[in-house]
Amino acid sequence: MEGIQATQFDQYKLLARAEVGLWEADFVQRSYICSDYLMSILGKKGNNLSFFEFYHIIREDFRDLITKDFLSIQSVDTYEQVFPIITPTGEKWVRSRLCERELDNGVCVKALGIFQILPDFRLKEEKIEKMVEHNETVFRKLYANLPVGVELYDRDGYLIDLNEKDMEIFGIRSKMDVLGVNIFSNPILPKDVIKKLKENKPVNFRLNYPFKKVDNYYNTSKVGELDIMTKARILYDQRGEPSCYLLINFDNTEKMIAYNRIAEFENVFTLVSVYAKVGYALYDLYSFEGYAIKQWYENMGEKDGTPLSQIIGVYSYIHPDDAKHINSFFEKVRQGKAHHFRREIRVKSGDGWKWICANITRNPQSVDPDKPEMICINYDITELKDSQLKKERAEELDRLRSAFLANMSHEIRTPLNAIVGFSQLLTDTNDPEEKREFVEIINSNNQMLLQLISDILDLAKIESGTMDFKLADMNVKEVVNEIMTSFRIKMPDNVVLIAPDDLPECQIYSDRMRLIQVISNFLNNAIKYTSKGSITLAYEIVGDEIRFSVTDTGEGMSQEIQAHIFDRFYKGDTFKQGTGLGLSICETIVNRLGGRIGVSSELGKGSTFWFTHPYSFSPNAKSPASPNPGTI
Repeated sequence: MEGIQATQFDQYKLLARAEVGLWEADFVQRSYICSDYLMSILGKKGNNLSFFEFYHIIREDFRDLITKDFLSIQSVDTYEQVFPIITPTGEKWVRSRLCERELDNGVCVKALGIFQILPDFRLKEEKIEKMVEHNETVFRKLYANLPVGVELYDRDGYLIDLNEKDMEIFGIRSKMDVLGVNIFSNPILPKDVIKKLKENKPVNFRLNYPFKKVDNYYNTSKVGELDIMTKARILYDQRGEPSCYLLINFDNTEKMIAYNRIAEFENVFTLVSVYAKVGYALYDLYSFEGYAIKQWYENMGEKDGTPLSQIIGVYSYIHPDDAKHINSFFEKVRQGKAHHFRREIRVKSGDGWKWICANITRNPQSVDPDKPEMICINYDITELKDSQLKKERAEELDRLRSAFLANMSHEIRTPLNAIVGFSQLLTDTNDPEEKREFVEIINSNNQMLLQLISDILDLAKIESGTMDFKLADMNVKEVVNEIMTSFRIKMPDNVVLIAPDDLPECQIYSDRMRLIQVISNFLNNAIKYTSKGSITLAYEIVGDEIRFSVTDTGEGMSQEIQAHIFDRFYKGDTFKQGTGLGLSICETIVNRLGGRIGVSSELGKGSTFWFTHPYSFSPNAKSPASPNPGTI
């Protein structure tokens, strides 16, 4: 680009009237060629102006910044700056902008630009200065009243300022006590933090700050320790050079004390929840988002950490009847018809059930109708329930014993009265037929009384756990034939005792007397309730068991009586003689021998009492149902 001659600038009188000057920079000669208008503003003669001369025309506080930015146009093609200059007529604000560059091997050697006076910018600057002054005042107030400690260190690490909060945190009475201390000499700061600061790297760190270690570093009124969080940053000047270090300190001590108290409470609550088996959960009824403690999961029969959405509404381990009540409550909550639920529920536990008291309520602090928040507290009441059931059983047993004693009093008096009465009549009659009849009555009541006493003794053995079992190999068919022979003579008129002809020959390992006792009780029971027809004694081999049965054509039983027929002290018909103990004792014997017992009956069509016995042949038989000799 040819040098711009003075005559050429005459063509730009219009620009001069617009208060716009032209300049051409020569980076080789390090000088400007300026238009007449521009030289007149600067108070210079001719059209040449060196970079050095123009440098001193710029206001002092802007010289380095403007010079540095101007030289950057050798590598970039955009440049525009606003800055103040000192002229013969005073200070003026001007705008200088690059218009064109001339390159030589990619390097800018000349540049052409414009230079414009900004007549109103001084007023703007004054406004800006006032705004800056105002902002500085506000900043100072903020700086002084910030709820965090602020420390400012110079480039060499010496403390040059700090705010009142920082003085409060570290127990400093006066700034003069600490100004000038060097951050790199701080005995509390970790070495890696100091290293990063020297490398001009920002760093965040947390310190357990013990005041006993700062005695030789600065004076403080504080003792003990603080929990301090610090953010350290590097501040830069307008040239982009590091100028100072800024540290912001947060005192976390009270917060950590509160956190520790919360943690301590949580630990105590966890211990209480474990030992008292109390669980807690909080969740949104629609999204099931929330949380629960470990004991809550355990009380619900669930694995700790299972998503609540897989538990609430599903209830895999809760009894279906109880789950229906819970889900019904939740539906009422959604409709705004219910807010609280309390119920004892059954939760699957191994092969049985445990009892849980569930208390569910809508959180009163949750006011959003679209997000009902539920609080659930559950606790295990299995032991309490067991104690309650044991108490109820004890009360029931006491009631049954009272009834038993009253029944025994009646049962014992009945045969005794008959024996005493007919014994007296026996001495008063000489009629052989009457004597024979009286003797039969006396014998019958003797047998009844002996059976009664035998049942009472058996019951006492069962209660004390001393019922003996003497196991040995025995021929089943022989035992059945023996029983048939003894009971045929007891059969009432119009009733026949039957045993099938095709009973199989077999042997089992059992207690002969106890087996006879069970079958005999079945037969005696059948005789009492059968006035005509037949009573059939039979057995059959079914798999690894022998099934014995006594079937009669008697009165039969209702379903209610069948449900209680093997209960102690229970009598289906109080007008029939008997203690109400025989069938209960039979159940105990059969269970002890490793079998099962039951009844099937229909009113008016008779009954079938049956029981099973393991089909074993010797003491070494490895049947899981085989009885163990001993006592119960």
